[in-house]
Amino acid sequence: MSISIPQTQKALAIPAPLAPYALITRPVPTPGAGDMLVKVQSIGLNPAENVVRTEAGSWVLQEYPALTGTDGAGTVVKLGEGVIGWEVGDRVLFQGWLSPDRSTYQEYTLVYADRMAKVPPAISLSSASSVPLALATAAFGLSLPVNREPRGLGGAGLVPFWADGAENAHKDKPIVVLGGSSAVGQFAIQIASYLGFSPIVTTASAHNADYLKTIGATHFVDRKADLAAALTQIAPALPIDVVFDAVHTPITQAEVDLFAPGGVVTTVWPLPEGEGALDLSRGRVAAYFYGSVHLHQEMGVAMYKSLTEFLERGVIKPTRVEKLSGGLGGIEEGLGRLDRKEVSGYKLVVSLPGTPDA
Repeated sequence: MSISIPQTQKALAIPAPLAPYALITRPVPTPGAGDMLVKVQSIGLNPAENVVRTEAGSWVLQEYPALTGTDGAGTVVKLGEGVIGWEVGDRVLFQGWLSPDRSTYQEYTLVYADRMAKVPPAISLSSASSVPLALATAAFGLSLPVNREPRGLGGAGLVPFWADGAENAHKDKPIVVLGGSSAVGQFAIQIASYLGFSPIVTTASAHNADYLKTIGATHFVDRKADLAAALTQIAPALPIDVVFDAVHTPITQAEVDLFAPGGVVTTVWPLPEGEGALDLSRGRVAAYFYGSVHLHQEMGVAMYKSLTEFLERGVIKPTRVEKLSGGLGGIEEGLGRLDRKEVSGYKLVVSLPGTPDA
């Protein structure tokens, strides 16, 4: 199959440090060894993409104009040297990177061939673009090795969902997922269900309760309620070994005191130190992590090898999505809604022109 590829493309970029996003024209990159060129057709939006253009987060951007998109789905249009097992025309999902040639905020992008998955026919590209960053964040937060250094990088040390024998590997153990209606929280619930955890307790706004139970949560606690009191009712006799914080919900000392000795709290953002820091005595651990298949390359490659199968089987289901209009021009409005915390229970995605099933 031969596909016509232009020399230049539209992209949404940060032109200079702390500047607002702007549409620019830039070259279409050429795939090198191990790469594929993908026509981006749907883009998922993430709160992290707001953080990197602030003074606190801009340190991660190494060059300008900077491109920041991290969730994408589209069609392979060109293979790099040495790439096997893929064909031009394959529908794929992938996690972008904060570099100009690998961001998803453009019409064409480079993707590492070992860190992408084919999209099953029954899943639209819009739905597929909800998966990459949020799934990796949930999977790595649950499965990275436990780091017992105080408040360091690490995970909960669980069996990765893609590993042999992972199904029901943690059968009948309790887990708490804070912020279950977020995209990350939804994938954490699905993974916990596959691993056999029970009860699976999650917090969120009340209007998301029924939906979260359809994807695996066994118990729901309103995010404004007293979680410590609720846990004493739900699992009074069970030590709680794992708490997964999908949205950096402030964890109280009363809640920590219910966790088992040696229990692990993993969170998407570093926990406070000094004044306000939690008492993590009795061997309890609090750690934070990054959901990047590029920083955690070995795990990312392993997960993507199995991801299409898990999507086909329905073990991993894309989150609910809301499609925004305007193509690349609609991204900044969506990021603003995320910044104002106006999104709950679904993922904002942008479809680019020429996406037939999005």
